[in-house]
Amino acid sequence: MVEIFVMDFPEFAPIVQDARRQGYQVEGPGEGLWSISAPSELRFNRKETGLSAALWNTVLGPGVDGRVTKFDRFEFTVSEA
Repeated sequence: MVEIFVMDFPEFAPIVQDARRQGYQVEGPGEGLWSISAPSELRFNRKETGLSAALWNTVLGPGVDGRVTKFDRFEFTVSEA
């Protein structure tokens, strides 16, 4: 299982919406964070979320349970550790 935590701020709502669209498990918000998880991999595309570069670069700040296998200005992937 891999999991990321996303701040419960309106600016990050597009990540939560995209996670739901992709069928990932979304829980929260709890204690100011959303939890997004999947069995083996999470993958997000910046263009699909519409996040600005500044928000994109901070989206994983609250934490990751897994291994960040890709993170660039277009996409990030979190896989099993």
